[in-house]
Amino acid sequence: MSMKVITKGILGLFTMLLFTIIASGIVHADLIFEPNDDFYYRHSKDCENVERNFTANGPKGNIIVWESPESDKKVDTYVNGTKFSVSYTYTDENNKTWGLVTTNDYTGWVKMKETRVVYDVISFCEEHKGEFQDYKNEFDDYIIGDPIVLWSYPGSGEVTGKIDKLFTNFNFVYVYTDENGQKWGYCADTSTNHWKSRWGYQANWICISDPTNELLPVIEPKQPTIIPTSPANQASNTSEGQGNSGIIFLTIAVALLILITAIVIRVNWKKGPTNEKPQ
Repeated sequence: MSMKVITKGILGLFTMLLFTIIASGIVHADLIFEPNDDFYYRHSKDCENVERNFTANGPKGNIIVWESPESDKKVDTYVNGTKFSVSYTYTDENNKTWGLVTTNDYTGWVKMKETRVVYDVISFCEEHKGEFQDYKNEFDDYIIGDPIVLWSYPGSGEVTGKIDKLFTNFNFVYVYTDENGQKWGYCADTSTNHWKSRWGYQANWICISDPTNELLPVIEPKQPTIIPTSPANQASNTSEGQGNSGIIFLTIAVALLILITAIVIRVNWKKGPTNEKPQ
């Protein structure tokens, strides 16, 4: 077999592996919107979109990820304190709520009673909605200056963007005063109605008292109590770093293929062309 044929074959395998890596990334991106899960497909009409982060908090120090709410097959185990995302929830006939977990390697379902939500804008609005006041033109007299900072919620420390008041019509719905005396305006996204039912899932907060300051103090939220896990359970699998094994394997395969190609080329180059005449 000639060197040219060997090289073409190796390059062909390299191209196939590279395509597989790219394709796997595309599939994973699609799963964010429509999970590739058999149970979800059969019960999608009964599932509620959540898209929030949660922490494992099982009574035994961990929680089990099941193949489906109807299956006794274990997919994975998360020790308490492990954070993961739940895209959809489903409530079964026994009124038990399950959450769909999606990684690069699998989809599975966890019992939501064994989780705690990671504090976010929805948590903030649910906790403080009784303190919200109607907007009374507190921001109308603001003098146009530097870009206005948008926050996920008051005291979050999470900047979501910046805007210029000159080109923006703010739709303030509520005003909230934090523990430091700073006034905040709740600005709903007028292109959607999510704020009405989900408390700011697609909305932003502006610090009316100091609208251009990116260094406002962080107000730490109340954190749920997490049941401690035993040393034995700490050795169990967690979601951190999961979903990358397939890509890592393909990356190693590509690296090995490149190395083999280099060796083959070097060996054949050392041999050089033969000048012997056929007998």
